[in-house]
Amino acid sequence: MAERRERKGETLASIELLAPLGPDHHLRNQQQGIDMDLEYASKRLMAALEGIAAGKTHEEFVAVRGYGQSSKIFDALNDAAKHLNEPFHADDLDTVDQAFTKLGLVRTSDRKNDAANAVLKALIR
Repeated sequence: MAERRERKGETLASIELLAPLGPDHHLRNQQQGIDMDLEYASKRLMAALEGIAAGKTHEEFVAVRGYGQSSKIFDALNDAAKHLNEPFHADDLDTVDQAFTKLGLVRTSDRKNDAANAVLKALIR
């Protein structure tokens, strides 16, 4: 578990994490909000979508290429839905479409957060 510094009257938003929460949480709470490694979050999203295309559920883990770590599909999708307000690279859209097809969905956006939201909703209903 992460260490944290707390002072009397301090709110959650102002707690600075001193140690990482784990492989799925490269977050640091600061006064300005949450800072996330967007490249890692994007790689986690693609790993999650590849897993879904292969028939995995939101409760399973997938390997994140280039990082030597695994990520729970739900956590990767949830972080992407919150933090990745950017379009997919054209090379990644085939994988996105495969995941959507596996879930019986049709992609209506090329944005990572929109895709993550749509997949999350389909997986948890």
